[in-house]
Amino acid sequence: MKISHDYPPCWAELNEAFHLTEKGMKPVITYGDVIFNPFHLNLTPDLIEHEMVHGEQQSHNPVVAKLWYQRYIADKDFRLEQETEAYAKQYQTLCKQHKDRNKRTRLLSQLAGMLSGEMYGSIVTHSEAQRLIRNQANVL
Repeated sequence: MKISHDYPPCWAELNEAFHLTEKGMKPVITYGDVIFNPFHLNLTPDLIEHEMVHGEQQSHNPVVAKLWYQRYIADKDFRLEQETEAYAKQYQTLCKQHKDRNKRTRLLSQLAGMLSGEMYGSIVTHSEAQRLIRNQANVL
């Protein structure tokens, strides 16, 4: 996947739906086969894995990505399903790097905090986000 420091084509729609700028959020956004990182955040291996899942969900295709984002914004259940899959992959990647169970628990809590946060419209509780990520990641 390519990386760009521009804003993604869907930025205006996402910002309108989730008030990203207003809330000071600085997301990394995949659109088709490009990871957009307009805020120059550190793209860690686990975050890249997360974004690659979104690329796969969008068939690495900008035409599919446009339709995907329309549904993503309008349908909170779809958004939760798509993000849960991405966060589960991110958690799997982190678990390969960290074998300590306490560290894994903290990392899972952090990921669940993001999934249950304002960036996605507070679509799930923190504890439910933890359960969803853990179950989909299937990490022991």
